[in-house]
Amino acid sequence: MNYARNAEVTSTVSADEALVELATNLRWTWHHETQKLLSELPGSGAHPAQTLVDFRAHDDSGLRAWIGDRSTRIVELQHKVGCLFSAR
Repeated sequence: MNYARNAEVTSTVSADEALVELATNLRWTWHHETQKLLSELPGSGAHPAQTLVDFRAHDDSGLRAWIGDRSTRIVELQHKVGCLFSAR
């Protein structure tokens, strides 16, 4: 078998879309890297999806900056966690 090593992650999903997917899928409850990322959201404590809604409503430019600072990490996590479910 040939396995791809050091593969580059290429995604058509924006970091904003990837973050929404990570926050709304309950896999964040057991995936430690996703938990850590979502715990960094300002105002964390509520369900991550609600935190995103609140953050966007009160400080959309702040949310965009927060996502921008973590965009590579967000997209890589979304890809990584997505691969856990597509590799059967």
